[in-house]
Amino acid sequence: MLAQVTGVVMPGLPLHGHTAVAAAGTAVGIAASTALVSGINIKALSANTGLIFVGNSTVENASGAVAVRGYELNAKESVFLEVDDIGKVFVDAAVSGEGVSWLAS
Repeated sequence: MLAQVTGVVMPGLPLHGHTAVAAAGTAVGIAASTALVSGINIKALSANTGLIFVGNSTVENASGAVAVRGYELNAKESVFLEVDDIGKVFVDAAVSGEGVSWLAS
């Protein structure tokens, strides 16, 4: 039997910010642990020249024989993640100093 939706929790004020990866190849948390109701939208900055990788704490931009792990974003591309805590979302970058903007609720 399928479950029925009996109510929807409305999110409060939106959270927003920018997160930069100081050293390419290093996973960086989007923000400190904060509970979310809806999730987070992440967009690669328009000035980025390399790929951004989105995932959990194991996300990485690996070179050589090791495969790149994470969801790839080019400049201006975005992804929405349904997640209950912003602290669970990490990014890495192919180029040091590049990053993302984000909006969460």
